[in-house]
Amino acid sequence: MIFYIGVISMTTGEAIKAARVNAGMTQAMLAKKLHVTPQNISQYERNVKKPKYETLQKIADALGTTVFVLCGIDAFGEEVTNFSVTLADMYAMLEAMVEDSDTPETIREQIKKILPQPKKFAWQVTQFVFTAYRAFDSLPSFSADDINTILELLSRLNSKGKRRAIAQIQDLAKVPDYQKEEPTQK
Repeated sequence: MIFYIGVISMTTGEAIKAARVNAGMTQAMLAKKLHVTPQNISQYERNVKKPKYETLQKIADALGTTVFVLCGIDAFGEEVTNFSVTLADMYAMLEAMVEDSDTPETIREQIKKILPQPKKFAWQVTQFVFTAYRAFDSLPSFSADDINTILELLSRLNSKGKRRAIAQIQDLAKVPDYQKEEPTQK
């Protein structure tokens, strides 16, 4: 069994096009929904122009998908979507508690202090997930047994041992015989 972490399978443009086609929409239909020109949609799909986060969110909403899918992230896609939905549900529940007159005033005030604005909240969740994907994406593929062995061995080390382990990995990475072959660019 191979354990792959963070796989990006397609470009944002390819993902937008795939989601649009899957939704049964033409570029013109999507453009009309977003109040942009079909040329804008074409440029996004061909990766000529990169949409801003806010635009990407509008595209995702119009196509009934998520920003993560449109960014071509398919590993853990279901988990990410479920995580996002759960956070959104939690946010909505806290907002409802603030609006509910039966909620004690002290609790409502505490919630107001910790509850960010909806757009800020969505942005923070998105940034967190993208940061996590970037971190996962940089990790190599290992078998599940290898990961368990590495984690077990690292857990036995004190801070000095952990620094030495990192130094040894850095040394190994410099040895040509141990380096991965980089794919050739066409």
